[in-house]
Amino acid sequence: MKLKNKLLFLLVFLSLNGLYASTVTETLGATSTVNPFSARMFAGGAEATYFNPALLPKTKRSFTLNFFYSYRNLDITLFDRPESLDIIGSVTDGTGIYGANQVGKDPLETNLPYKTRPTADLDERGNDSSKEGNLYGAVGLVLPIWKDYIALGLYGMIPVTSLMKEQSFFADEREANFSNSLHFELYDDRMTSFNLSLALAGGYKWVYAGVGVNITAEANVQAPIFTPDAGKNENKIGTFAEIKPKLVPHFGLIVRPWGPIQLGFTAHLPAKTDIDVDTKITFWYIDREAEAEINRNRVHVAYAFRPLSLSPSIALVDYKFKNDLELSVGFTAIWRQWSKYKNRYNESPEYNVYWDSSIVEKDENGNVKSVGGWNSEYVNKYKWKDSWEFTLGTNFKYHAIKTGLDLGYFMSPVPKQDGRTNYVDNDRFSIAAGFSYTWDLPENFQLELGGNFQTHIMLERTTKKEEGEANSVGKDGKTVDEFPDSVCDGFDPTNCPKDTPIAESEGFQTNNPGYPGYKSSGQIFTGGLWLTLYF
Repeated sequence: MKLKNKLLFLLVFLSLNGLYASTVTETLGATSTVNPFSARMFAGGAEATYFNPALLPKTKRSFTLNFFYSYRNLDITLFDRPESLDIIGSVTDGTGIYGANQVGKDPLETNLPYKTRPTADLDERGNDSSKEGNLYGAVGLVLPIWKDYIALGLYGMIPVTSLMKEQSFFADEREANFSNSLHFELYDDRMTSFNLSLALAGGYKWVYAGVGVNITAEANVQAPIFTPDAGKNENKIGTFAEIKPKLVPHFGLIVRPWGPIQLGFTAHLPAKTDIDVDTKITFWYIDREAEAEINRNRVHVAYAFRPLSLSPSIALVDYKFKNDLELSVGFTAIWRQWSKYKNRYNESPEYNVYWDSSIVEKDENGNVKSVGGWNSEYVNKYKWKDSWEFTLGTNFKYHAIKTGLDLGYFMSPVPKQDGRTNYVDNDRFSIAAGFSYTWDLPENFQLELGGNFQTHIMLERTTKKEEGEANSVGKDGKTVDEFPDSVCDGFDPTNCPKDTPIAESEGFQTNNPGYPGYKSSGQIFTGGLWLTLYF
C-alpha cells in the first residue's frame, strides 16, 4: 500500500508540471487508445478527461504516457495566372502603379486605396509549403475518489518540437504582401497548440455525468517604440507581455439503460486563445498629441478557434459473445457550430471590408473634408456552415489482447470560395487501427503497451474564382481590381505624360494568390505508442 501511495504522489507531481492538452485532439483523436476517433464512447483511460468525462468513474486508477508523430502531406495547386493580371510599377522611376492616378476619382478621394505592390516585387506565388511533421507527447492520470462512483481525471498533450506556434495569415489579397501563398485554414499552426484538461465525474448504477475544463490562454502584448531619428532607423523598443489562463468547460453524460447498451452525449463549449498586440511609435520631433493616433496600431489575434461541439453516441460495450471474447461497436455523430468561426484576425469569414466612394466627411461648417472611406458588410454566401462528423468504431478484447478499428467522415464547413477570400479546407475520410497487450504485475499492478496508426485523406477540392470585374472595390466579396483604370500622374512626363491612359491598368488586375483558382488535397499520417500503468 505504501508503494502505491508513493507512486501516486510521483505521478500527480509529474502531471502538474508543464503538461497540456492540445487542440490536435479534435483532429487526431485520442492517440493512447485502440479507437482514436471513438473516444467519446470507448475511452478507457485518462483520455476520457477531455473526450467524455462521464466515463471516468468506471475507469481504473492509471497513469498513461504517450508519444506519437504526425506528418501532414498537404498540397495546394494554384492555377496558372495570365500575365494580364500582373501589376507593374517601379517606385524609383515612378512608373506603373507608382505613377498612376485612378480614373474617375474625386480630388478629395484617396488615390488607389488598396495600395498593392508590383507583382514582380512579391515573393514567389505559392512557395509556402504545408508539408510538415510534428512529434507530440501526451500524459494522463485517472484517480478514483470513490471507486465506481466518483473519479478525477487529468489529460495533457503537448507538441515536443514546438511548444506553441502562431502564424497569422490573411485569406484574401492582403496575403500577397506576406507569404503570397494559400494556407490550410484548419491545420498548419493549429497543429502546434497546447493546453490542459481536468475533469471530475460521478454517477450511480446506470447514469454518469462529468464536467471538465480546458485551459487555454489570453495574452496582452505591448511594444512602445521611440524613434529619435527616423532617417537613421534608430529605434528604442520597450516590451510588455501578460498571459492569463482562461477556463473553458465541457460536459459528458453516459446512460446504460440495459446490459451492454450505452448512450452518450458530450458538449464542448467554444474556445480560442486571444492575443492583443498594441504598438505605438513616438517620434522625437512630432507633436505628442498629434502623433498618438497616427502611429498607434492595434491587432487582435484569435488563435486555435474551436466551435461549440455537441456529440450524441450509441454503442454496444463489452458484449461477451464467445467464451472470453468481448465485442464493442458504436456510432458517434459530432455537430460543430462553425458558423461562429473567427479567423486568425478575429474576423468572421463573411465579414467583408471594401472601399466606398459614396462616403463623404464634412467639417463643422458643412465643407467637404474628404470623399470615400472603408465600409463593411456581411456577405452570407461566404458564411461558414455548421458541420457534421461521423465515426464508426469497433474493438475486440480477448484476455490481455485488445484490437480496434475506426472509420470517420468529416465534413468541411467552408463554402464555395469563388470571391476574394481563400479559406482552404477539404472534406476528410479517416481510418485508424490500434493494438494493445496488458501484462499482470505484482501487487495487482498491470502494464498496458499499445500502438495505433491513422490515415486521413483530404478529398480533392477544386475552387474556381468568378471572373474578375474591372474596377471592383471588393463589394459583395468580389475579387478586388487592385490596379483599377488609371492615367499617368506626370512624374515622368517624357515616357508617360500627365493624364495618358496606362494600358496595363485597363481591365482587371490582382495579386490575390488564389486567383483564378486552385486545387487542394492531401493526407495526414499519424502513428504512436503508449504505455499505461494500472495501479
